[in-house]
Amino acid sequence: MVKESVVQSAIVGWLRKQPDTFVVKFAAGPFTLTGVPDLLVCVAGRYLAMEVKVGKNKPTPIQLRRIEEIEIAGGRALVVRSLAEAQDAWRDTHDGT
Repeated sequence: MVKESVVQSAIVGWLRKQPDTFVVKFAAGPFTLTGVPDLLVCVAGRYLAMEVKVGKNKPTPIQLRRIEEIEIAGGRALVVRSLAEAQDAWRDTHDGT
């Protein structure tokens, strides 16, 4: 099975090549908010957060709560399992859908 870090790296590499896009890999630590999605992205002025999972791994309850909070605040947040899913999310966000 492919490691989550490999999928994250592929997504970040692709995102950094896209126009109108800024991406940061969120690094959790003792002074950070728990459950924040792995990738925080600004796409043409729109907020997109991606929690990367692979295989049968599922987001934790706190990760699901953060995704919900982002959506409530008007951003877009979701779980992605591949570069292709991340690309679709970027396209949807870039196009404003």
